[in-house]
Amino acid sequence: MARWLHLRGFGASAVVAVVVLGSAGALPGSKAIGGWVAVPQRLSPSARESALMAYDVATRQLLLVGGFRFVPVPNSNVGHEIQFEDTWVWRGSSWHKTDAALPSTPQEQDVSAAAYDPQLGGVVLVSATFRATAVLPARTWLWTGSSWRVLPFKPSPPVSGGGVSLAYDGATGGMVALVNGAGTWVLRPQGWAKQAGRGPSTGDLVYDPVSRQILAFDAGSSKVWTWDRRWTGHHAMTPPLEGLGLVYDPILRLVVGYGRQGVIGLIGPTYCWSDGAWTTLDLRSQPDEQIDVALAYDGARHELVLFGGLDAFGRTLDSTWVLTGPSRPS
Repeated sequence: MARWLHLRGFGASAVVAVVVLGSAGALPGSKAIGGWVAVPQRLSPSARESALMAYDVATRQLLLVGGFRFVPVPNSNVGHEIQFEDTWVWRGSSWHKTDAALPSTPQEQDVSAAAYDPQLGGVVLVSATFRATAVLPARTWLWTGSSWRVLPFKPSPPVSGGGVSLAYDGATGGMVALVNGAGTWVLRPQGWAKQAGRGPSTGDLVYDPVSRQILAFDAGSSKVWTWDRRWTGHHAMTPPLEGLGLVYDPILRLVVGYGRQGVIGLIGPTYCWSDGAWTTLDLRSQPDEQIDVALAYDGARHELVLFGGLDAFGRTLDSTWVLTGPSRPS
């Protein structure tokens, strides 16, 4: 989920409260699995946070799309955002910039989410431009392998600045969108249809093929929800995490998350969702204390890939990491 957050309170006094957990600080019950390795890049996407990353099964491409970078005024917490509309493809050891781009207007902001849809045969991207005085209908795009093609679906979810998250429901079929302030929508052949009933107000979505359910982690209420044609609320997630990158890892057979506990809290551990709670993965090495990262599973190379985000000092990053380990294919 691309959530356009402005978390700029990582000054010198705030950093004192940050605790970084490496493998030595793993929690009881943590699961051991290799470690993250930084991949040096000669050509890389520019530093950004909240970029989208999704694997296209049809073309065997791992895509990185969009994101933004906050440029502060010196000695101030105010500034402006640089929005990115570019598309990059990961080739296992390097990034390749494509000619594909999504149109945007400088006076507007884009809130987007992306996930692979096997029925449509490509990565689906929901992009919504919004202004301070208006909420505009979202646009739905399909990756063709070399460009983005707009799909004329109507109606479309009215996405505001609060965010949107996507996940494909592998159990029942169909893309599910959770829209902040506008409920849950399911993509039908004729277009998006809003679903009735109570559910999470916002959150990060991921499909878990082991339980055959979509999981929603609502940071606002710290509650976990499961989707099976309707939402069911469960207990509060422990620990409550924010700024999450979420992905299902078919090698670990676990949902993996990378985020932060609270506005100022634990930064650095890689988590897995197990038995109704977050457990730290006991890794030999961790990324550089990043939040609001792009995270996805590269099905062509059987590895997790992590890009960008913010560090503990509020600096935007352009680093690329892959998860390695003895149980992962070479």
